[in-house]
Amino acid sequence: MALRYQEFIGRQGQIFTGADKLLQELTHRGYQIYAATNGVTYIQKNRLLHSPIQSYFKEVFISEQMGTQKPATDFYEKIAEQIAGFQFDQALMIGDSLTADIQGGNNAGMDTVWYNPTHMINNSKAVPTYTIHSYQELLDLL
Repeated sequence: MALRYQEFIGRQGQIFTGADKLLQELTHRGYQIYAATNGVTYIQKNRLLHSPIQSYFKEVFISEQMGTQKPATDFYEKIAEQIAGFQFDQALMIGDSLTADIQGGNNAGMDTVWYNPTHMINNSKAVPTYTIHSYQELLDLL
């Protein structure tokens, strides 16, 4: 039963509306795009495989494979070791989770962008460098 559930979840390759166009524009502008996600490798790889955005990512880093997860600093350090020329002060962590993405990026010394399309109130201790409510705001920021 658990295996069937994992297979079902792994086929759910849904993305935020407009994410494909955003990634296309970022790629056109010359940005190198990586995905960093917490989760089970099988599920996350299959989700990406069933989505229209897979080709935009140079690499996908999954917590299960990394042996650690966001927001731990070593998650980001292990990623940095795998990307030639990676510099934390030249990277930008973009995410919708304050506790995983933003706090993790902060812990690693990276600038962070909190994608907050629903205008949620930040009641956490994580302070993003930037907050955006739309993909266009990200493009304008960059």
